[in-house]
Amino acid sequence: MGICGIQIPRGMSSRIHIIDGEENVRDHVLCGYTDDAFKMSSDQKILSGMGGFINDSQGKLIYIFSRPSDAFGTFHAELTTIDFLMKAMEKSDKSMTKIRMHLDSVEVFNLLLRIKAGLVHKLELVDASFKELVRNNNFDFRIIHRSFNLGADDLAKLGLSRNCLIQG
Repeated sequence: MGICGIQIPRGMSSRIHIIDGEENVRDHVLCGYTDDAFKMSSDQKILSGMGGFINDSQGKLIYIFSRPSDAFGTFHAELTTIDFLMKAMEKSDKSMTKIRMHLDSVEVFNLLLRIKAGLVHKLELVDASFKELVRNNNFDFRIIHRSFNLGADDLAKLGLSRNCLIQG
């Protein structure tokens, strides 16, 4: 089984939560993956990083980023990472393309579903345009097992080094 260019080992597909029936990659030209990372510095400051990438449906990398984050917790970091990647795609020539966003945080995934359904009216962790992007029909969301999100996880850890990488 393949999902957005990532081969899923036989027997592991049950770890992927499908929210709208069968997985249909052909309907989604681009697939995004995001993650965050945290660590305590030697001077007891919390450092956070974020990272992610966009593949086309065949798995070809078309956008990648890794950067420091000013997030104060994992939930906030996951939201800001998704926000960053969605806004980058919105500003690009891919703005009218169907994009399936993959993440490994159940808590954030559930919030995104509530936003998409219009059940969240106030969200102070990100700016107001985030809710509009989430509701945009060009984006949908999937929760995946952490083991399928290692690329985004590694990019987020790279962001802990306080360096930036944005290409695409």
